[in-house]
Amino acid sequence: MKLLDWRNKTWRGRALMVASGVIIILLASHPELRLLVPLVDALGLDLFIFLLGAQAWEQFKPVAAMLYRVVVRPAGRNIYSTAIFFFGYLGPYVHARISTSIRGYRLAL
Repeated sequence: MKLLDWRNKTWRGRALMVASGVIIILLASHPELRLLVPLVDALGLDLFIFLLGAQAWEQFKPVAAMLYRVVVRPAGRNIYSTAIFFFGYLGPYVHARISTSIRGYRLAL
């Protein structure tokens, strides 16, 4: 069977194969969720994983937004300031070029 050929898969293919096996085993062993196994078989595992991922994203979105505000934006500002500093006397010119191109891009949207 070409589908279960373990040696010719990439690490993503192997991880998806293992994850799908674990999900099917968990669904089949749970007494209330065992009725979902035919649904997953009919719709396909990718759609089921997409729905689970959408639900997980709705739970994770507030945490991701907080991490973005607290960690990513300040780190980005520090990295940007350091990069502008390393441009030396051209730093203000580079900053002006970047900020005007970003402003123009935002207006074009």
